[in-house]
Amino acid sequence: MLKLYTAPGTCALATHIALAEAGAPYTVERLDFKNNQQNSPEYLKINPKGRVPTLVTEHGVLTETPAMLAYVAQTYPQARRIIVEDKANGSAVIEALRADLSGILAVTPEGGKESRANAVQGIVAGGGVLLPDETHAKYDDGRRGAPWVPVLVHEAVTFPRGETDDQVDTLTQHLNAVAGSFAARLKAAMAKS
Repeated sequence: MLKLYTAPGTCALATHIALAEAGAPYTVERLDFKNNQQNSPEYLKINPKGRVPTLVTEHGVLTETPAMLAYVAQTYPQARRIIVEDKANGSAVIEALRADLSGILAVTPEGGKESRANAVQGIVAGGGVLLPDETHAKYDDGRRGAPWVPVLVHEAVTFPRGETDDQVDTLTQHLNAVAGSFAARLKAAMAKS
C-alpha cells in the first residue's frame, strides 16, 4: 500500500487528489509543521529533504510532485483524470506532465475551501456520496478495506474548524469537477434538442 506524507496547505494536495481519482490503495500521514515534525529523525530517514509531499511506494520513495503524479498515472492507467490546481507550482507541474501523460486536468478552484464545500453540500446531503465500509470493502483488484474512511469522516464532521481539511478539499474539488462536467454535458444535450 502507498503512503503519502502531507501537511495542510501544501502542494501535497495534487498527489492526494491523483491517488483518490485513481482508486489507489494508500494511507495518509499528516506531518505537524508547527512542531517541526518534518525535521524529526524518523521523517528525515524517509525524506532527507524534510519536506512534503513524500510518497512511499513498493519501488522506492518519491519526493517531487511531478514524479508522484507520473507514478500514479502510469501505475493506475484506469484513472482517467489527474486533477491539478492551476496555481502556485501547479502550473509548472501541469506543463511538465501534459507532454507525457493524458488525463491531466488543470482546475482553478473558485472561492475558498468553505465555498467549494458549500457548493457540493446538496450532493452530499442528497446521498450522492457513498463511502465504502472501512473494514469490509472489496475491490475488483483484490484489495480489501478502506482505512481512509474514518479520517475523511472526522475531517468532514470537524470542517472547517478541524485540524486538517485536505481530504475534505480533495473530495469537494472532485465533486465540483464532476458536477461541472455533468452540468456542461446536460447543457450541451439540451441545446441539441
